[in-house]
Amino acid sequence: MGVKDFYAKIFNDDPDVVKLTADVMPYVALFQIADGLNGSCGGSLRGMGRQHIGAAVNIVSYYCGALPLGIYLAFHGWGLEGLWIGQCIALYLVGFVEWAIVAFSNWEWQVKKARIVAQKLVGAVHGF
Repeated sequence: MGVKDFYAKIFNDDPDVVKLTADVMPYVALFQIADGLNGSCGGSLRGMGRQHIGAAVNIVSYYCGALPLGIYLAFHGWGLEGLWIGQCIALYLVGFVEWAIVAFSNWEWQVKKARIVAQKLVGAVHGF
C-alpha cells in the first residue's frame, strides 16, 4: 500500500492511469488476503478429492455474485473500483465457505480414505 501511488508509473506515465491504479490498490490488497485463504482451503479440498465442491462454490460465487455485483457497481458510479469490490466480496465468500467445509470435514474419514487410495496406488505400482 505504501507504493500504490508509484506502482503504475513503472508501466505507464499517463496521470489518469496512475491515479486509477492508485485508487484500486486497496481493493487489490484486500483481494490478496482472501486469495491466500481461498488457495489454502481450495488446496485442502483438492487434496481430499472434493475438488467438485470447490468448483461449485467458485462458479456460484463468481457468476452469481461477483460478476453481477461488480458490473452493477461499475456502471452505477463506482467504475473500476466497483469491479474490484465485486471480486473481493466473491473471493471472501469463497474463502469463508471453503474454510467452513474444510474445518467441519470428518477428518477421521478423510484419513481412512487417503490410506485406501495410497494402498491401491502402492499395490498397482508393485503388482499386488
